[in-house]
Amino acid sequence: MAMGILTEHTRPLLKFSLGDNHNMAIRLVIINLVIFAALLFIRVVFLIGGHSQGLFETQIVPWAVLSSNPETILSHPWTIITYMFVHISFWNLLSSAIWMWWFGELLQGISGYRRVVPVYVYGGLAGALFFVLAYAFIPELIQYRAVANTVDIGAAASVMALIICVTVLAPKYRVFPMLGGGIPIYVIAIIYAGLSLLGQGGGLPYGYIAAQTGGALLGLVFALRLKNGYDPGAGFNRALYFVGHILDPADDRLKPIRVKRQKGKNPVRKLDPPYKRIGPVSSTKVDDILDKINQSGYRSLTSEEKEMLLRASRDGEVD
Repeated sequence: MAMGILTEHTRPLLKFSLGDNHNMAIRLVIINLVIFAALLFIRVVFLIGGHSQGLFETQIVPWAVLSSNPETILSHPWTIITYMFVHISFWNLLSSAIWMWWFGELLQGISGYRRVVPVYVYGGLAGALFFVLAYAFIPELIQYRAVANTVDIGAAASVMALIICVTVLAPKYRVFPMLGGGIPIYVIAIIYAGLSLLGQGGGLPYGYIAAQTGGALLGLVFALRLKNGYDPGAGFNRALYFVGHILDPADDRLKPIRVKRQKGKNPVRKLDPPYKRIGPVSSTKVDDILDKINQSGYRSLTSEEKEMLLRASRDGEVD
């Protein structure tokens, strides 16, 4: 019901704006685009200078993508992070950006914008771990460990984490409602996984599958923790906020969002006070409610706010 209310309303959850501090899905897309543009510029410079495409791939790319060789990882430790933002192929970038934006927006609408970047980064880290382990223990891959890297993976593990997280949090959510009532979100997740494998072009997909598996498991765990009242990304957000405001110590630090728990019992939630029937809802009030959703997710609304949003979307009673 929650997502149905959100998608029926005429105003989008988040505007496509480069200046929106709370649109983390768009920010992630922009970061990927900027890094792709930078690598493309370097490649063009190489070609203009008379160097070959192969030289670019052997001299520049290894500094940004993750190797399956532990010795190379030790000498390039930053690639554990950078690889999840690196795309050499435009079509890989386009595919990742579309899925990243779509499910990032959905996650923001469900649980708030502070969940998107942690899921993305944690999913990438889990994908990196599974990728390296696959080339260390799968017999078919051990012989390729010295030369294999994540150049064809990019943000795939992180995107998979976003997709699984959204699917677990809102399993009944449907997209394209005009098609017989809508397509369940889990079907979209299956379609994404199938298209990802088909895009491997007949090569050995084991490393790619391993990275995707790591991202999927991370998305599952993250969503389950959220549903149990914990915020797995709280520590990451505090660290990110501290780094971004290191020159401004007077700013308040982000606090973890937790739900009080009793040992051996389900999370304790304070019941919303009873609400009374209201008249037409003002557009200002609706905007305030949607801003609150963008900040903390639909579940943070009170019963009265949910009723206002429902009436505004269903009856158009907005002054």
